[in-house]
Order: sequence, then C-alpha cells, then structure tokens
Amino acid sequence: MNAWGGGALRQCLPENLFELYMQTSRVNVRREAFVMLDDQGRELGIRPHIGPPNDAVRPHTAVNRRTLRQIMAVGLDDVIEFGQTVTGFDSTDDGVRLMLADGSHASGDVLVAADGIKSVIRRQLLPGVPTIDTGRRGLSARALLTDTLIAKLPDALFDGFASAVGPNGARFVFGAYQPRRPIAEAVADLAPGA
Repeated sequence: MNAWGGGALRQCLPENLFELYMQTSRVNVRREAFVMLDDQGRELGIRPHIGPPNDAVRPHTAVNRRTLRQIMAVGLDDVIEFGQTVTGFDSTDDGVRLMLADGSHASGDVLVAADGIKSVIRRQLLPGVPTIDTGRRGLSARALLTDTLIAKLPDALFDGFASAVGPNGARFVFGAYQPRRPIAEAVADLAPGA
C-alpha cells in the first residue's frame, strides 16, 4: 500500500475502520524498497516503491488482503452478495447494472472487475482484446512467520516486497507480513463484532 492508496482509504473509511487498517498493516520496514535477490537470498539491487513520499512515523505498508477486504466490508452486509455468477453489465444514467445468472441484477455506482483473466466483464468491456498465454504460471503459498523461520530468512525479505530469480529463470516473490498489532486485539478495540 503506498501513500496514494492509504490516502484514498482515509477518505473512504470511517475513522475507526481507517485506524483498524493502520493497526493491522505490516510493521514499518527498515527501508521502503522493492528488493531483487538471487537464488541464494543475496541482494542484487533495489528500487524505491512507486508513489508519493510516505508518512515517516506510521507509513502505509503492506496489508493482508483478506483483512483489508473484511475491513472495507464492515457495515455493508446488506449490499455485498457472494456466490452469484455474473453474466454481463449495462451502463446506466446512475452507474452500472450487473446481470446475474439467476436472472436477477444488482445496481451500483461503480463496477470493479477483479475476477481474473477469464472475466466476463473484461470480455464485454474489451471484446477486441485477446488474452495471450505467456507460458508463465504462478503458485501461491503462505507460511507462519515464527521466530525460527524469521531467523533463517534474509533480512532483505523484511524491507518491503522482494523478488528472487532462480537458476532456471523461475521468479519468486515474497512479502513478509507482521501486523503492527494482533488483528483480533485491534478488531476488539476498534470495531467489535467486525
């Protein structure tokens, strides 16, 4: 999360939920950078993060995506609906109308199509733009950051976002996430029941 994203959250979220986002964001890093590593964890180079300067005392840092989604959904139980299949959308004078497979629809101000490469929305919005298989594949995994694991990892993994290139050209990306405050404790204090 850079200062632009954090600033947008400050404008959109109630104060207690913004504070919850800040307290559950990752601890401040030694240096705010994108770090390139070799396959042995040795630093090859860095570049600064993209965006405006961050707050020096309590900067916007990485967030757990699931936690952020849950924070942004607080109070929207009657508006957010999961488990529906989208078949298309129409622009309206008031915003957008989403068509669902069961024949119903949902209306709103903004439509965010974050449903992947096979997005029905992307196909409708950009029908002449084909998707191209690059041959690259991704794999995602998580590991609990225990003291033992932290002691074995290169320090550069705690500088922000890191990427390593293996001897066969495989690329690995890492993001160490240690919240500023335990999530359950922050929720109980700032947004009980969230």
